[in-house]
Amino acid sequence: MIGWMGLMATASAARWDTDRAVDRWEAAALPEGVECAASLDVAADGSVSVRKLRQCKAYAAVAVPVLERWRFAPGDAATREEVLLGGGAHDVLVKTRIQWASPEDAAAAESCRMRYVADADGRLSETEADHCTEPVREAFETTVAREWRFAPGAEGRLLPRMFGDPPGPAVVHRETPKFPEGATAASARCVVDLIVAPSGSPAELDVRDCEAPFAEAARASVANWRWEAHPVDWATSVAVTFVLNR
Repeated sequence: MIGWMGLMATASAARWDTDRAVDRWEAAALPEGVECAASLDVAADGSVSVRKLRQCKAYAAVAVPVLERWRFAPGDAATREEVLLGGGAHDVLVKTRIQWASPEDAAAAESCRMRYVADADGRLSETEADHCTEPVREAFETTVAREWRFAPGAEGRLLPRMFGDPPGPAVVHRETPKFPEGATAASARCVVDLIVAPSGSPAELDVRDCEAPFAEAARASVANWRWEAHPVDWATSVAVTFVLNR
């Protein structure tokens, strides 16, 4: 992530080095800034055992049970997978892959804006699915309501993609935002939800988690971003940070 006035990718709770999809993911209660690199032995049925933990052996009692509750997609044989589990706060504590009924539904889901809201106790209180077909909306709402677990007061605007999902179009042009004149705060962080059109241009920009004048500056910056051409609309989000250089 880039910490000065500019832009950064939305943080991920884990990363991986594998082509094998994860069907069930769980966050670990690790301190902010702690990362656990793990080598996993994944059986053909997708079950996990931790072979080796690096960088966070002091937190093995926390990280190992969580990682062993992960589930990968079934495969033809056992595999070795490398993942990096991050610490800090997480809105989603457990998530499972949504099983789409058809390839057409999976493709249609890429252009959806899916939103969830949890109450103060971490119970799912609201879901929305805009620009979605009815089968996609039903699959999203059913899976999230039955199988996902949330932190108290969690809120999300776009469905977090599962590990192993196809990547979206690459960014080919970024514009660094200008620190807005008249701002009274020395820093701010905005999240811009948007749809990347097949041409690579951003559309339907929705700024959240910040107020004027930062929201307008973030929108103006991301409106000038460009992505690679892509076959379908792609829902994504961009985090933009502002820090006043004194």
